[in-house]
Amino acid sequence: MMSTKVSRKTTEYIDIGMINSGMTLAITKGNPDKEKYKPGGKHIKDHKLSKTTIGGLNLKRRNRTMKITGYLLIVSLAVFMMGGASFADQWSEDVVKQLDAITALEQGKQEMPASMEGVPVVNGEEVHKIWKSHKAAIIDTRNKTQYDTERIEGAHHLSSDDLIKDPALANSLDKEKEYIVYCNGVKCPRSPRAAIMLKSLGFKKVYWYREGMPDWKSKGYPTE
Repeated sequence: MMSTKVSRKTTEYIDIGMINSGMTLAITKGNPDKEKYKPGGKHIKDHKLSKTTIGGLNLKRRNRTMKITGYLLIVSLAVFMMGGASFADQWSEDVVKQLDAITALEQGKQEMPASMEGVPVVNGEEVHKIWKSHKAAIIDTRNKTQYDTERIEGAHHLSSDDLIKDPALANSLDKEKEYIVYCNGVKCPRSPRAAIMLKSLGFKKVYWYREGMPDWKSKGYPTE
């Protein structure tokens, strides 16, 4: 349970504790015992408290008022750590390392790898040939808004952003069938992430359309 009300007149106390590999933020108004409060088992006298550090983040209290900025940063930190813990629990260490490498390229605004181990790369002409023969299902790994706006004709949707949080989303797919994953081109991280995750989940025939939607459209192939 989290209180979001911030008052200029009432001192508010923050206690952060790790619960179930996540982070819980608790805010208590007033002073519970009128002299000291015990966040995480430590006594802190409110009239002497000027700064508290949690995980390298400074929280400043001036004139018995908690700064809004500090509060928002703590909320963001809590949400981030909860998501991070959940993500790490879902995938093996090897998969996490591979996904981290993709994220590093994304943050550096670099192109995705030219190839990935165990995942054949296919070009536009090959994808179009497979698309016409219906030998493989084409998976759009972008977000739902992009998928709904325009996609390769007949493509199915499986957002890698959702799959990374919930591997069970792939349960509806037949692991013995062939799949081609794509997203928004050579700098888009979603399709390589999806390929990595699907392979780790036991899908044997996953192909990566690295050039993705921009290439498909430039060739005049069907979209919907």
